[in-house]
Amino acid sequence: MANMFFFTYFILFFPKVYSSLTVILLAQTDHLAPELVMVYFTISMMSLSCHMKTSFTDPGTIPESAVPVESMNNDQMCHPMCR
Repeated sequence: MANMFFFTYFILFFPKVYSSLTVILLAQTDHLAPELVMVYFTISMMSLSCHMKTSFTDPGTIPESAVPVESMNNDQMCHPMCR
């Protein structure tokens, strides 16, 4: 399981580091506007932080009141597609 964890983050971070270095080098040689570099880093850090948050937080559970019971299956108020 740990191998898959490291493999996943290698796949995520290696291209991010490579593209970040490319963006920095383009900005230093005046081939890219500094505003675009700031936008790129803002979006990339937001995407990485959202990924980390969803990876390391508990998604929660389904409340028992949301689980359908047998009596609901026989109810005529259901839509025909749900049967």
